[in-house]
Amino acid sequence: MKKLFLSLLGVVFLALSLYALFDIVSAVWLIARYETFDAQATAFISGKLLFTSLCLGLFFLIRKAAKKSR
Repeated sequence: MKKLFLSLLGVVFLALSLYALFDIVSAVWLIARYETFDAQATAFISGKLLFTSLCLGLFFLIRKAAKKSR
């Protein structure tokens, strides 16, 4: 049961990470096309990068915990 829960949690965080990476690329594209890279746009992208790194870090921690529970 624990392994199944950790696997599902890992899939959720991996999906969030992939979505966030796509979101970062599209945000950079839209800012470069329609706006300028000012402090607000940079903070916006930095927040997205922080969220992506947090999701990826949690994914790898969950994957490590799932391997230990075998």
